[in-house]
Amino acid sequence: MYCYLCTEKYAGLFTALCPSCHKIRHLQSVYGADRVLEVLQRVLVRPVEKQQIKENDELKIEKEKLEATIVTRSSNKKENKHLTITPHHH
Repeated sequence: MYCYLCTEKYAGLFTALCPSCHKIRHLQSVYGADRVLEVLQRVLVRPVEKQQIKENDELKIEKEKLEATIVTRSSNKKENKHLTITPHHH
């Protein structure tokens, strides 16, 4: 039988929860389900403001990469224009 909570781990014949989920359930019985959920959300879930900061950081990185690529390609083109092919006379 698979765990009733995570549905991934094998729970066993005489229990509905795997050992990991059983620990979560124990924390709920000690601290209360609301407190455990509050802590999980505060620690694991990124607030909207922090999501926006992360998105802005990622966009900034992408913009810098794109600008660096453009500069590199532009300088390569300039270098290629300065190279002249001289014919060999024999």
